[in-house]
Amino acid sequence: MKAKSLILALGLTVGLGGLAHAGSSITERCLPELKCDDTWSMGYHYVEYFCKDGLSETQLDDLEGLIKNDDMSKWSVEVLLNVYGAMYGYKFVKLKHLNTFFYDARASRWLPPACLPLIKSKATAKDMPFKLTKARDSVRRLYDRYFK
Repeated sequence: MKAKSLILALGLTVGLGGLAHAGSSITERCLPELKCDDTWSMGYHYVEYFCKDGLSETQLDDLEGLIKNDDMSKWSVEVLLNVYGAMYGYKFVKLKHLNTFFYDARASRWLPPACLPLIKSKATAKDMPFKLTKARDSVRRLYDRYFK
């Protein structure tokens, strides 16, 4: 049984630290137009790690494993990839729902607390810390490898 199937069967979402949280309330808190899927509860943790300190090699390896096993959707990886742009107020043209996802006043319902003060906190992409640029580029490579 794939990890996602097991998690759903048990009614748990498991964070990377091995912590289990009852239900999928993070996914349920998303607005319907945001198109959050059942992997967002896992994606949430990666977005949180990204906002806190970028992504470590171990976290990137774990993320790749989740993608390979279909436990992380294209949608969740797109959010992870684009949190970088949201930090400098990028206007999403192709993925328009991400404008609401990141910039809506209700975003605290579905975004990790560590990300909230970072959204629109930089003037331009040039102001982004190198560790976040490096993490974004690593996520981009995974996205291109598995979803393009």
